[in-house]
This record gives sequence, C-alpha cells and structure tokens, in this order.
Amino acid sequence: MKLERITNQSKDFEAALDLFWGTWGSEDNRTFYGDCMRNASGDDVPRFYVMKDDEKLIGMVALLRNELVSRQDLTPWLACLVVDPDYRGQGIGFKMMEEMCREAASLGYEYVHLSTDLEGYYEKAGWTYFEECYGLGGGKTKVYRSPRLNG
Repeated sequence: MKLERITNQSKDFEAALDLFWGTWGSEDNRTFYGDCMRNASGDDVPRFYVMKDDEKLIGMVALLRNELVSRQDLTPWLACLVVDPDYRGQGIGFKMMEEMCREAASLGYEYVHLSTDLEGYYEKAGWTYFEECYGLGGGKTKVYRSPRLNG
C-alpha cells in the first residue's frame, strides 16, 4: 500500500476527485472540490492524498489550510480521512495520519488540528482534545491537536 499525493497532473486526478467529492460532497459542489484539488499543487498546504493498494484507491486524506470552522487562526488541518470499509482494522487510517504529521513537520508546522464528532479514535493515535469551536451551521465541534511535531 502506498500513500500518493494528488496534484492537477496526477494520472489518478479524476478518480481521486470522484472519491473525495463522492464521499464528502453534494450534487451541487463537484466543481468546488475540483477547484480545491486542482489548485493544491504548491509547496505548502493544501494537499490531497489517496492510499492505494496496487492501483485501487482505498483511502483518502487531506492536509488543509482551514477546516471551515471558527478557529481560522489554526493551521494546518487534517481532513477527509476515510478508509474503504474492506480495508478497515489494518491501521491504514493511523498510517495516513502519521504521514500527514510528517508532511506538516517538513513544512515547519508545530501541530496539526482536526475537527470531529468521533469519540476515542484519534486519541488512540496520540491526538488530544484541544477545545470546542463552531462550524458553519453554528453548532459546536471538537478540535483535536496532534502530538507536537517538531521538538
């Protein structure tokens, strides 16, 4: 299995776009996802990745500048983490989180953040509850922080 960064020049770009949009999007926002992913080819965040088993896309994850929550001062954010149900229970999600933390560290970031309503999953990977913030709909969401990346 291999984690592969998706850029606008990736041979799997359209398949990756379909995976991200199909999992997280709605019928009205494929263009939004496509534009985000096409413009994520620079040296900093945002970055989009797929996990591949040979040529099959079995997971995805992104490292984003923000998570569309009220804490716009925090960056980067781990987002869109999903593993194909047939591949769950093998630690693939944890491997993707570790790789995103290595990427963020290489870019000079001290922490990675995420927002979630899940209980217990991210704590198993060493992430800690940071605080609550507010989403676009006004509701509260939990923010977690990775272990310290540099130092």
